[in-house]
Amino acid sequence: MRILIVDDNAVNRIVLNRFLQGGPWEVLEAVDGFDALIAFEAAPPDLVLMDLAMPGMDGIEATRRMRAAERAAGRPGISIVAVTASVGSAADDLTRDAGFDEVLIKPVRKDRILELASSCTPDPGKGAVAA
Repeated sequence: MRILIVDDNAVNRIVLNRFLQGGPWEVLEAVDGFDALIAFEAAPPDLVLMDLAMPGMDGIEATRRMRAAERAAGRPGISIVAVTASVGSAADDLTRDAGFDEVLIKPVRKDRILELASSCTPDPGKGAVAA
């Protein structure tokens, strides 16, 4: 299983990476939406933790493009979670319309990140991904 952390802030990437350290997943990182799309196309992750506000291509546009690529390829949607400091109905509308599955408000809790990661981890007994 692969988890892609997308955030322009190195400290935020380090924190999320440390939360996930020692789990049964490979953690990849991207610094903006462009890098996230490259990683997504090279080896689609099972979970994306996506910041919204980044220079270049933000998380909203990157998620829209990921969802469009999934539809074009006929692939099932991966789990994309917004990890943001933005709160309010405008952010909720943007994330929902872009195709995010969930929104986590920074600062995030380790237990919630591990819960999300575990929900996307294949169950060896079933051979399927839990949703």
